[in-house]
Amino acid sequence: MTSLEKNIIFDNIQGDHRLVITKDKYNLIVCLRNKMMKEKKMDEDGVMTLTGNMIPTTLEVMLTMDNKEYYTRVQGLLTGLYNKKIKLPFKKIDLAHMQRYVDQAYNDVLEVAHSLSDITTKLITRNED
Repeated sequence: MTSLEKNIIFDNIQGDHRLVITKDKYNLIVCLRNKMMKEKKMDEDGVMTLTGNMIPTTLEVMLTMDNKEYYTRVQGLLTGLYNKKIKLPFKKIDLAHMQRYVDQAYNDVLEVAHSLSDITTKLITRNED
């Protein structure tokens, strides 16, 4: 188990995406990917091929991909996450659904903010004891 796996703050599936927030010594790290990925198999020659089958995205894959974003402040994380969540559905959108997408992005980020608030409060209380 890597240090990023040990320090997971938030791990949740929101719609079609899986959101993992973890931390290292200096940063909060956000990984946002599709909740499903194509299965890979290795043939007898050691060549990896995609099977076409869809399987759940594993935590290991989430944390080893290059799609991580690093933040030093919670405010920056929440702003960056909101901007990213807003842009996700715009790949295939019609105007009738725009308000629903904006509201969903806001609610998803609000859920993360509440979770981070609870964790931060516990850490501050623990340090004051």
